[in-house]
Amino acid sequence: HDFWMSARKSLSDLFASEDFQWRMFDPEDLVHKWVRVQSCMYSPENEESHRPTALSDCIPGFLLVHIVCMQRQLAERRPE
Repeated sequence: HDFWMSARKSLSDLFASEDFQWRMFDPEDLVHKWVRVQSCMYSPENEESHRPTALSDCIPGFLLVHIVCMQRQLAERRPE
């Protein structure tokens, strides 16, 4: 719940930014840089920070973590 409440506003502003779908692929854009530093759930690089969200009853927050991870993989040109 805390993850979702703290992330909801900042992420909704980011996702609603003009031309987000194109900006996330532009290496010079801050949106791209933000997307590239997000961690993916269950990844060795930052598993501990996502554990509370995965174990909580906060379904929107849990889904949001997966969406952000998918965007990172797209920005890295590796849609696995």
